[in-house]
Amino acid sequence: MKKLLLLFAFTAIYFCSHAQTIPVQDSALLDVSKSFDADGSIVKFQWTQISGTQPTLVNANTSIAIAKFTVAGVYDYQISITDNRGATTTGIMEVTVNEADNIPPTLVMPVAKIVIKLSQKK
Repeated sequence: MKKLLLLFAFTAIYFCSHAQTIPVQDSALLDVSKSFDADGSIVKFQWTQISGTQPTLVNANTSIAIAKFTVAGVYDYQISITDNRGATTTGIMEVTVNEADNIPPTLVMPVAKIVIKLSQKK
């Protein structure tokens, strides 16, 4: 009788939040907080921008990073997660940043000179 030997290699599994489209001057939440490791624990998160101009990236070494944008464009971020045994998984999240709507300026005028004439009773 032959025996079948099955070997499984477990790596950390990441769940990336969906691709996002946001206006300029807004922030995108880069969220892989539902990621897990089937045979251990995740010990390292690392977000790296791989395309687009340089925005501000906050908390790049956590499961939830925040990217703040000042220029329209398409930005790709690579997430790399590492488990307690050194296995690494990577994924890419795309953020599209559109120009903000062109809201017309608000005109505020000073109060015009108001003349009130009061009549006197006789």
